[in-house]
Amino acid sequence: IKTDANGNVEWEKNKPDEWYHFKSVLQTSDGGYMFSFGDRLTKTDAAGDEEWQKALPRVSWTDSVVRQTSDGGYIVLGTEVFWGSHGGADAWLAKVDSSGNPEWEKTLGNGYGKTVQQTFDNGFIILCGRTSISGGWLLKTDWTGQQERDGIFGHGAVSGIIQTSDGGFILTSVDDNGTWLTKLGSAGHFFTVEWDSNYAHTRWPYSIRHTLDGGFIILEHGGSSTSLMKVNSKGISEWEAQLGDLGVVAQTSDGGYVAVRYTDDGTIGESDIWLTKLKVTPT
Repeated sequence: IKTDANGNVEWEKNKPDEWYHFKSVLQTSDGGYMFSFGDRLTKTDAAGDEEWQKALPRVSWTDSVVRQTSDGGYIVLGTEVFWGSHGGADAWLAKVDSSGNPEWEKTLGNGYGKTVQQTFDNGFIILCGRTSISGGWLLKTDWTGQQERDGIFGHGAVSGIIQTSDGGFILTSVDDNGTWLTKLGSAGHFFTVEWDSNYAHTRWPYSIRHTLDGGFIILEHGGSSTSLMKVNSKGISEWEAQLGDLGVVAQTSDGGYVAVRYTDDGTIGESDIWLTKLKVTPT
């Protein structure tokens, strides 16, 4: 579904059932869209019509994450799962060109691929989850996927990471004590912890994004409700809002936020999709 700035539907497309499992969607530099779901990448034009689809040969049913890179291609993070008595999982990183053709791929090691971003120096930051440890496995690579540094950071289960304006990173995680934000510096051959803040929330930090004022907005899920937490650049909480069952949130150019959610109340078909515009009122 594509809408204008006021939430009016411009077009919508019905896709095969397998699209129900798509993991990520992004707008591409040519105005089209890229979707990842399971072991596939699908590129559409600006009207949502499919241009090409590529299979990812080493990604299992666990969902992949895709981001566009500065050369117009894409970086893909997935997980290769091994079944049977010697079961396990390896995070897997691949670079493809603008048409989805493979350029290189790397098996990173034991873990589940969570998220990937291109960094300011044209390398990549990769966050992987591991079931055998508390925290997440963080890796920094160069443009060709060669590892430069790594480490275990966070608390309990990790959920996301973004790069900050100073070249460092903010990592989100959660354990029995609640949500954590961990600020990491990235200089030389090591990551360094600059601050580590806990928020006594019994919710899962689903996503973190930059805000226009240099802070961060964190979307947290807990039971049947969702909340937004706004923090400044030092991780100090500025406000929180309980907003019902939201799925994705992003800040808009006017300083507000737009959120997507769905309800399964049977009003229209099996479920309804809601687009909600939020206004922040200064206190």
